[in-house]
Amino acid sequence: MILLDKISKQYKDGTKALQNVSIEVEPGEFVYLRGKNGSGKSTLLKILFGQEKVSRGRVSVSGYDVTLMKNNRIHELRRKMGFVFQDFQLLQYKTVYENIAYVLEVTDHPVDEIRHRVVEALETVGLKHKVFDYPSNCSGGEQQRIAIARAIVHNPTILLADEPTGNLDPHTAYGILKLLHKINQSGTTVIMATHDQSFLDKIPSRIIELDNGFVSKDRSKNHTMLLLSSRMGEQYVI
Repeated sequence: MILLDKISKQYKDGTKALQNVSIEVEPGEFVYLRGKNGSGKSTLLKILFGQEKVSRGRVSVSGYDVTLMKNNRIHELRRKMGFVFQDFQLLQYKTVYENIAYVLEVTDHPVDEIRHRVVEALETVGLKHKVFDYPSNCSGGEQQRIAIARAIVHNPTILLADEPTGNLDPHTAYGILKLLHKINQSGTTVIMATHDQSFLDKIPSRIIELDNGFVSKDRSKNHTMLLLSSRMGEQYVI
């Protein structure tokens, strides 16, 4: 489970990125983290991933008290998590296989296991045929799928995605959205930061909305679906 208990984050220049935020996310949930640029979405994800420390409050992720964790133990937390970046962050001088395998190599996994997991991850994202290509030979959508394969190759229990479709066209972006939901259906908790309202309509799920560092809305999947049914003039209870 993920628990944020009255957390605040203020940077050294005085910028207040998050203010008195309390959120609980249960295992296996899919959560849209929505808000305008500068609302605090990226900061919140970085806090969950151990890249940023809170100024006040408590953070608990998968049984770890992240608030009290020393920097030399953050790697323990990250082995349970995957992170997908908007700008892919692939190593251009490495093949697709090498980009994904690197995650397991640094944790000393056996070669045979690495090979199996990389192929499995590429099959999940539909890019097994790209295994020996370089990122420069892949489209933007393919590069994002490679980045997702890299994030899930170590079988994380939590997947964080920071505007993973921000640089993609609508059709490709929808494909990435469906892929993230497919990963969620396998049991992985997914938190996806986005400012795209259309996603929330296409595949409804829980929505947590940030506004100037505060939680302005927290709507369950069922509530979202009820809103959609109301727009269409339909009357039914979920």
